[in-house]
Amino acid sequence: MTNSLKPRYLDDVSVIRVILIILLVLYHSFAIFNGAWDAPDGYCQIPAYWWIASASYSFMLEMFVFISGYLFGYQVRTKGETIISFKNTILKKAKRLLLPCFFFGIIYYLIFYDLKAPVFDIVYTIVNGAGHLWFLPMLFWCFVAIFVIEKLKIKPFIVFPLLVVCSLISFLPLPFRMTSAMYYLLFFYTGYILKKKDIDLSRFFEGKYAVFSIFAYIILFVSFTLIREQIANSAWGGEDSGLLYKVLKMSAQKASVLIYSWSGVIMTYITVNWLLIKNKIKISQSLMKVSALCFGVYIYQQFILKLLYYDFGFMESVSPYILPWMGFVVAIILSVSFSYLTVKTKFGRFLIG
Repeated sequence: MTNSLKPRYLDDVSVIRVILIILLVLYHSFAIFNGAWDAPDGYCQIPAYWWIASASYSFMLEMFVFISGYLFGYQVRTKGETIISFKNTILKKAKRLLLPCFFFGIIYYLIFYDLKAPVFDIVYTIVNGAGHLWFLPMLFWCFVAIFVIEKLKIKPFIVFPLLVVCSLISFLPLPFRMTSAMYYLLFFYTGYILKKKDIDLSRFFEGKYAVFSIFAYIILFVSFTLIREQIANSAWGGEDSGLLYKVLKMSAQKASVLIYSWSGVIMTYITVNWLLIKNKIKISQSLMKVSALCFGVYIYQQFILKLLYYDFGFMESVSPYILPWMGFVVAIILSVSFSYLTVKTKFGRFLIG
């Protein structure tokens, strides 16, 4: 494949970011149907909606983390490894990720949590990432890990096996979302190395590979979702089992998730780049503007959906067959609007711009 047929650098990120934010809002709109969010006792359960929620979540966060590492790797390659410094990698990422986490976390706590809780519990919940904001401190730890890896000059052939093991044992109880970071760091580091080393995968940006990756994802997602559910519901590794069996059970569940989530990441990366090459997707100013608002949409969408479902009584007054679709449309429109208005202010640009 000639250079002229390669997508421009980071066009794929702009497209992928929009796809992922749609999947995120879709997942939260349907979360009451797969047990991720509470539903009223006896609420109508719709199997198709369980699968929609599970599929939209299946690789969405992993892909978010992958493109975060991908972007950072691009910055390191184009600006030099000198940007991997305490100021750029720790302080700037803390400002970018932790300040919005704390600011919006306080608001989230005031709206949705128990204000009568002990002060320590309140502070810990906010620092830990209240609600969906857990993702921000987790992502911050990924940058910290890259900083440590690069400063210690640990080679990728050592790092990758270690991160696979970390993902498989990412049920160990660690504070401040470090447990979650153990799982996601593999995706971050892969994206980081891919772009830092400028590894050319353009030979895979063809229709046959895109179609194969789509079918592979569907098969692996369905198969390993059922396997994971069977493992989770089995007596193996239960209360009467030893510690080793419990660890093996939880690791097997993690392995199942890793398999189908990686297939989704690969599918998205190949398919988007192929569509860009074939000009099936065109990078317009409108798309770039929407992509730039995705961080704000991530922040606002859960506020909107939680209020609709739990405070405004939509679950009791709207048919369960209609509710998630209505929630999805309302959350998309309002979160994009709020994001747009937020970045129009100086403080808003500081937080999410």
